[in-house]
Amino acid sequence: MTEDHAEDVVRVATARNPAEAYLWRDALLDAGIAARVVGDILEGGFGGLNPTAPEVWVHRRDLEKARKILAAHPSSGIEKEEASE
Repeated sequence: MTEDHAEDVVRVATARNPAEAYLWRDALLDAGIAARVVGDILEGGFGGLNPTAPEVWVHRRDLEKARKILAAHPSSGIEKEEASE
C-alpha cells in the first residue's frame, strides 16, 4: 500500500489514559469520523503503569478533519496551527 492511500489507518493523537482516548474517539464518531482506540488494553497488564499510551487512529482521508476537531479539546495536545497544516 502507498502512504497516499485514503483507506490507510493513521494515528491522530496519543492520550494520557484510556478515558481520554475514548473521549476523543467519541468526539470523532459524533462528527462522522470512524475512529478507533489502540493500546488501551495494555494498561492493566502493567499495574496501571502504561508504557504505551493509548492512541486514537482514523483513516488517512479523515486525518485533517480529525485534527481540527481534536484541536477544540485542550487536552488533546493538538495545536490549532497543527490542525490547519
